[in-house]
Amino acid sequence: MQLFLPISHNENSFDKDSFITLPENNDAINFLRSFFRNNCAISHFKACLYPNIIIQGPRFSGKTHILSILAEEFSAKFLSFGQIKNLEFLANLTKNKIYIFEDIDQIDDDEAILRLINFAYEREIFLIFSLQNLTNFNLADLVSRFKSIPIAKIDNLTINSIRDLLQALLINNNIYLSSSKIDFIIKNCQRNYESINDIVTKIINFNCEFLKQPSLGDLKNILS
Repeated sequence: MQLFLPISHNENSFDKDSFITLPENNDAINFLRSFFRNNCAISHFKACLYPNIIIQGPRFSGKTHILSILAEEFSAKFLSFGQIKNLEFLANLTKNKIYIFEDIDQIDDDEAILRLINFAYEREIFLIFSLQNLTNFNLADLVSRFKSIPIAKIDNLTINSIRDLLQALLINNNIYLSSSKIDFIIKNCQRNYESINDIVTKIINFNCEFLKQPSLGDLKNILS
């Protein structure tokens, strides 16, 4: 299971209130919620519009957080790679239930993923996959199958969203930086989720160690 960005850095990090909705993830959230709501409501598997869905987004973009919130709300279950390789375990999966299998582009076993898709369809089970990159697969049948699966995509961050995200994450941890300090961070960081996560973590650690808000000089050291 991946770590991810739009959370507060505390022990309740998977809760709904700590998730930060942005223009880049709003469509993906709505698409996923529609998938959960529609498929939990139907009485016949074959009546669903689509039995599988993919959530795609960069590292640390919040895929796990979104899925954790919806899994709790709709009683879905996460699957591990070891479980999908275990045919006896798969045989006991619950009909008409939603299962989530994360980071499938990090798994070097296309045949196992294709077998899971086929098994789930035969047993009338709904699947959600998460990944960063759809080009990491080589098995032709799997690549073809993915072309028919809808994608809920989390986009890369804009500058405005980086600003909103930085401020929200820091405020969630009782750290309040001026606009000039936020602008300094934006000008001197890589503009992606992973970089923002790393910077926020360093600022939080600084705050915990020195019990103060970082100065501009401190931020220069943190970003160096």
